[in-house]
Amino acid sequence: MTAIYLHEDDFGQIEILPLSLRQYCAGKMREIDDFSEKHKTDFGWNEIYVREEPPQSLSDLSISLSDFKSCAEKTLTPYGKVTTGYSSHVETCENCFAWGIADKSLSIFCTVLKGNVIFHITLDFGCFDETTLQIALETFGNLPKSNELIIADWRWSKLAKIADEQNLREYLTEHIC
Repeated sequence: MTAIYLHEDDFGQIEILPLSLRQYCAGKMREIDDFSEKHKTDFGWNEIYVREEPPQSLSDLSISLSDFKSCAEKTLTPYGKVTTGYSSHVETCENCFAWGIADKSLSIFCTVLKGNVIFHITLDFGCFDETTLQIALETFGNLPKSNELIIADWRWSKLAKIADEQNLREYLTEHIC
């Protein structure tokens, strides 16, 4: 696959984080939900909640791009170029790599630091069917250090432990259309 676009507003809305942040994320999600409820109006919201960076980084797990790439490419196809932007503005996303299923039911975006250590992983989901759900489950199970990772879905205030197949399946099943 040649190129994929990730709108700047979608960056980090569904992300992979260290399992050690599970309680932190759960607390933050409750805080965000409470804030949202307090600031809801008939036409949207009257305030914006800005999430701060978590107290621990994914880079602390020292997952190399080459390890991630070899695991991801067991089930996903790499994209040659990643772009981002807004409206009609589009730019190349530097130090970003992506893999996905051709129907875009799952796309994984990795940002790397010097030394090719993964700093951030953003996920983008389309609609799963039973086949793509199985591919997604296998993909997440293949990830390096999968037993130390969670999916934090800030849009839906949901967490899924990647190594807990039942928990992961329940979360991913919500993406079946």
